Amino acid sequence: RWAVHLIGLIAALSMVPAAYSQHEAGDVYLGLAAGFHVAPDIEDTKYLRNTLEGTHNVDDGVLGWSAYGGYFVVDSLAIEAGYLGATDMDIRVGSLTFGHLSWSALYAAVAGYFPRPAGSTVLPFAKVGVARWDSDISFVLDADVADQDGTDPLLGAGFDIRPFGDGQLTFRGEWLVILAGSEEGGSHHRFQAGMNFTF
Repeated sequence: RWAVHLIGLIAALSMVPAAYSQHEAGDVYLGLAAGFHVAPDIEDTKYLRNTLEGTHNVDDGVLGWSAYGGYFVVDSLAIEAGYLGATDMDIRVGSLTFGHLSWSALYAAVAGYFPRPAGSTVLPFAKVGVARWDSDISFVLDADVADQDGTDPLLGAGFDIRPFGDGQLTFRGEWLVILAGSEEGGSHHRFQAGMNFTF
């Protein structure tokens, strides 16, 4: 239900008067970001094969990175697409590492920018979309690999900062979550910071 409300809020942002907008219709931006990627603990279901019973702990967090681009359809509403990657994560039972999880995703989203106070350089936004993700588990003791992929909702929120007024360079901080179900291993969270160039 809250996802529906978020979609409605973003749609409303598309009608924000230009005097309060953050960008201009037709602006294009490209960005790179890196941060902290948090994967869920994995249940011993069809996601894993030939393993001990129980819940398997994944690394508390690993380096994640992304590359993305967007286009402003109207002054306060952009469509965005990007790639999310992460370093391999160890999978453990207690202190024993028995496998590694690799994960990546492609996503498409709509980002709505909120009105800002006059003179503010902070541009808050909310994001909703879908992510097509892929993950592989490689086992330490044998050559077997468990593959999993899926398409799930993506939600996010964050802010852009324009340190040089209305220049082309902005810095971004954001939180993203891919809402995968428990049968796919569970949701992934991403906290990242990056840099955008608008032209």
